[in-house]
Amino acid sequence: MANPNPTGKTPENVAALATQRGVLTGERPQLIGIFGPANALSALVITPLGRIKTVQRGDTLQSGQVVGIDKTGLVIQSGHSVSQMTLPPH
Repeated sequence: MANPNPTGKTPENVAALATQRGVLTGERPQLIGIFGPANALSALVITPLGRIKTVQRGDTLQSGQVVGIDKTGLVIQSGHSVSQMTLPPH
């Protein structure tokens, strides 16, 4: 497939959406993307300090261990508790 943006520059509308203030806030890591083949998905998570981290099943986050990744989000286990981390609304 051809690159739809041969200049390599981020289009203005994409940059504006990616830098909205207040969308990614809080004291916990937040999911910002899911990528990869369906049988081996990875996710991008932003930490409360603003660092971007790539995670896979088995990795540990502040909120617990990643026990699953699907197209809707991450499944996190902390002790006997299980929760889901989903993408922020757009």
